[in-house]
Amino acid sequence: MRMKLNQKQVQKNNSGFSIIELLVVVAIMAVFIGGALTTFLSVSRTNVKKSNSVINDAMIFCKGKAMTNAAKEWKLVLTEHEANVVKVSSDGKVSTIKSYALPNKVDIFVNTSEESYAGKIGDDGDYESVSIVYSSKGSITKVYDENNNSLMDKFGNTCCIVSKYKQSKSASIKLYFITGKHAKQ
Repeated sequence: MRMKLNQKQVQKNNSGFSIIELLVVVAIMAVFIGGALTTFLSVSRTNVKKSNSVINDAMIFCKGKAMTNAAKEWKLVLTEHEANVVKVSSDGKVSTIKSYALPNKVDIFVNTSEESYAGKIGDDGDYESVSIVYSSKGSITKVYDENNNSLMDKFGNTCCIVSKYKQSKSASIKLYFITGKHAKQ
């Protein structure tokens, strides 16, 4: 009889997790998931800012080259994954002088305003590439797509290059066609 009692006690004590143990495990999982989500959002915000900064740096470099080195044309060619500074010599030879890698999972748009998200650059976008051409004085003379269609005619006096992650985070660079300048927004 005594042996049967001990077996029943052992079975009672070994019946599964207590509610407190379950709550502790759920709380620990919530902390880990919260930390991972915060890191993910921080990385996406950083990638948008980095993309915007890389494009701005490439524009400054291209503008500087246009003002100091003779060539038929200096242009910045934006694609889905990179920004290339390209020199077109007087004999028509095209050379990529410098390439800047753009962060992954950031979409690049060329728009009339910072709020509009039409004009995506990339394989699944409206443009495969967009070129921004600088004069020897450092002003923007042309902005065109891969088919040589002018975007200046389409956008008027200004356009924005917008770096965007999913539906929320974005940063932009505004191009002023009349003055030839650009500004990070």
